[in-house]
Amino acid sequence: MNFIENILSKLGLNESLAPLKYRAVIFGESGLFIENVKSIVSFSNTEILVRLKKGEILIKGEDLKVKNYTGFDLYVLGKVKEFSHR
Repeated sequence: MNFIENILSKLGLNESLAPLKYRAVIFGESGLFIENVKSIVSFSNTEILVRLKKGEILIKGEDLKVKNYTGFDLYVLGKVKEFSHR
């Protein structure tokens, strides 16, 4: 069971209820997790731009750090202030 499936299971939700192009979980002011990331386009300590199969996600914040990127899942640490899909 992957990370998102585990969260959906704990919330009592079925995986088919969330068929999204990507999935993201923001952990308050600690960071975030994004699933279905194709690549990291650019990053700095205040802004990270990632490419999905369809579209991009722009993350803005403070002290942002790419903790782990597997070619599919992305873990970012830092204070996330803005998250937008475009």
